[in-house]
Amino acid sequence: MNVINVGRKKLDIFFMLISFFMIILTFMIIYVKKADRDMKNYTIYHKQIKELSILDQQFENAFLKKYRYINYDELQSINNHFEEILEFLDHQKFVYKFDQQLKDEIAKLYEVYELKSELLQQFKALNARLTNSLHYMYDLHKSIADDQNVSNQEKDLFLKIFFHIEQLAMDIPLDLKTLKNSIAKVKPLQEKSESYQYFYQHAKLFTQDTAHLADLLGETQQLNLARQIKSVSQELELHSQRMYDDQYKISLIFFIFGFLNLVFLIVNYKKINKLVQDLFTFKYTIENSDNLIIITDKNRNIEYVNEAFERKLGYDKEEVIGQQPNIIKSDLMSRQFYENLNKTLDRGEKWEGEIINQRKDGSLIYEKASIIPIFNKDKIQGFLSIKLDISEYIQQHNQLKQLYALFEYTQDGILILDHNGEMILANPSFLAMSNYTLEDIHKKSLSMVMSDKDKNILNDETKAIVQKDTIYTTQAELFTNNQTLISQQMTIIAIHDSNNLINYIIIFRD
Repeated sequence: MNVINVGRKKLDIFFMLISFFMIILTFMIIYVKKADRDMKNYTIYHKQIKELSILDQQFENAFLKKYRYINYDELQSINNHFEEILEFLDHQKFVYKFDQQLKDEIAKLYEVYELKSELLQQFKALNARLTNSLHYMYDLHKSIADDQNVSNQEKDLFLKIFFHIEQLAMDIPLDLKTLKNSIAKVKPLQEKSESYQYFYQHAKLFTQDTAHLADLLGETQQLNLARQIKSVSQELELHSQRMYDDQYKISLIFFIFGFLNLVFLIVNYKKINKLVQDLFTFKYTIENSDNLIIITDKNRNIEYVNEAFERKLGYDKEEVIGQQPNIIKSDLMSRQFYENLNKTLDRGEKWEGEIINQRKDGSLIYEKASIIPIFNKDKIQGFLSIKLDISEYIQQHNQLKQLYALFEYTQDGILILDHNGEMILANPSFLAMSNYTLEDIHKKSLSMVMSDKDKNILNDETKAIVQKDTIYTTQAELFTNNQTLISQQMTIIAIHDSNNLINYIIIFRD
């Protein structure tokens, strides 16, 4: 049963390798899906950050629209979109789970954006005031220029101031000191007209707001939101590259483990295939064996019998499956015999011996049996019984004992010769009548115990007769060890096996 134990171990290893391979394959599929999801997340992040760059450029375009009316609804829409993207980045777990550095960069992006958003609100207020002042001063300047009561010198002063203001509005380099000096000349003229007073106030406020606007734009340039967005983008690229490298390494590890497991599976499959062939041969041998094969479970219930069992005991398989082996038990074996047998098997030991069982028709069958426990993980799971039918051997043995008794106690003298005609055995009656011992005649020619005229009695002619009729009878004289002659009826019998001569049997009778 070592083959069965080895086979079971190989099967356990094979199924363990299959299970391990399936686990690796499952984890590989899960990891590939995760990697695919990560790459999709990276694509989404990359797209969102690129969108931030576009929105930041729209912010910058808004800052360039100073002294002009701005579509505040459009600017608010851009601002809301920017915040939505930041909120999207903040709520995604992909980045935060894998890269702290990227998280820090996005946090800095938040800070820069909040500062720029605050500056944008200030810019909107300043720009609205500057734009309104510019248009209002244009109307005042036109009104003053068309007034006939205003002197040409005053008109030139207002024209000069407005011209400088327009230079500022068009981003033409201008010395603000010159503009302020010109505006200071209007201050004494305020009492002449409300237009002068309003123009002076707006011009003065315009120069102040222009200075504030320049400072605000300077702060905006220092913030450099675009640079921070680029920094986030670069960090995302680094993160994705590290992620790709890690995924490649892990995938390679999965592949190597899977490949090695597959190699082991192939090797073990070949061993299992060889084992299957061996088991098939084993099964074929059992089914076609002349030995009686019985397999039982641990409770001694029959699970299998071969054809020899059916043929020699007269039972069909269906009649004995589920029954216990005592269905063929005879009453010739003692109770102690079966108790010793069961104790030996329960200890997990092999039992060998002879059993007398009973066929279905009631006749006896003599068996030489070998019963072997079947183990599974060091526990008995059943028993294999291999039995040889020795009924014929027992019968022949009994016949031999009867023949031996006849040989020993008959009054006739019997000599047994080998195929060369040399004496090899004699019964007590012959030794008594001839006064020879076995040592005297062993391996000696028959002529030694025959008279001179009968020395050649076992000649070619006699042998031919014996070969043909297997028996030859004649009258002959036996020469004893006492140098006397005894007249005897001599019968020669030839013993053959498959037409080959084995022995001669010679019987002497008064």
